[in-house]
Amino acid sequence: MPLLPSAYSDSDPGSVPPSPAPGGGPEVAVPPRLFRSRLVEFVDVFLPDPPISETQRRRMRAVVVGALVTIPFGLIATQQIYEYIGLRDSLYALAGLLMLLACPMLLRTTRSATLPGLVQAFSLLGLLFMMAMLDGGLDDPSLYWVPLIPMAAAVTIGPLGIATTLVASIAGVLVLYMLTLEGYAFPDYSSGLVRSWFDMFALCTGACFAALVGGLYERHTRHELSRLSEGVRGLQGELGRSEERYQALFEHLPIGMYRTTPSGEVVLANDAFLRMLGYRSLREFQRERERVSATYADPAIRDDLVQRLRQFGQVSQYEL
Repeated sequence: MPLLPSAYSDSDPGSVPPSPAPGGGPEVAVPPRLFRSRLVEFVDVFLPDPPISETQRRRMRAVVVGALVTIPFGLIATQQIYEYIGLRDSLYALAGLLMLLACPMLLRTTRSATLPGLVQAFSLLGLLFMMAMLDGGLDDPSLYWVPLIPMAAAVTIGPLGIATTLVASIAGVLVLYMLTLEGYAFPDYSSGLVRSWFDMFALCTGACFAALVGGLYERHTRHELSRLSEGVRGLQGELGRSEERYQALFEHLPIGMYRTTPSGEVVLANDAFLRMLGYRSLREFQRERERVSATYADPAIRDDLVQRLRQFGQVSQYEL
């Protein structure tokens, strides 16, 4: 049986497609794509058509994934509110869920993750604080998820999302705190066992989400560092080639050129300059003449030229 390439993807132009077996045998079927590729394809359905920047693409994908992850939890919370509290408050929670569901739909219209990300973040904050108001106040375990909203906003929106959701989160906690100080009696529908289970669930999911955001940040940082490193290497290559062109031009000019220190020591001179003075190399010139002023008919002219350079920064049309 013929050996075929072990890795092939029809989405990778660099991979090698399998060849038919000798004698016109059937080709080996291409293995199915990975689940991750399928998920990315599904998420990209909600994204607008190109052109969009890679940063916006990542943020839009985060909005879609955030909606897919939070909507099931929101449905569970809505069901619990309906069961323990009533229809009116469950309708409020359902309205928040519909806003979450609309966030991916807004991506094609706005062509940006900013507005959908803000709607998503504030819908989640509103749902969490409503759950706290209706069941335990500051003791409600759903508040464990509040610090995760600014983290998610950092991924989906950027600095604007961090600032706005952080202010909203602090304001919501302060409202609950002031109500507690004033003696407001928050409803308490959860039993001790249910609250303990919810505490554990909120802490575990919060830790997983924080780890996910940290992993995404670390991956993004490595990607940016790699991109910057490639850019620096490219600039270094261009600088090296530019220096080589300059050096070749300097050395082959038929006009004598040289460079000196302020004290007059020659550090660079081209062949035309050395031939004009009868030297074969710069080292020979430096050995016999310590200062360039020795090549002047009147060394005082060199001192005057240096003085003018120090005073004006440049000198033109100066006759030696």
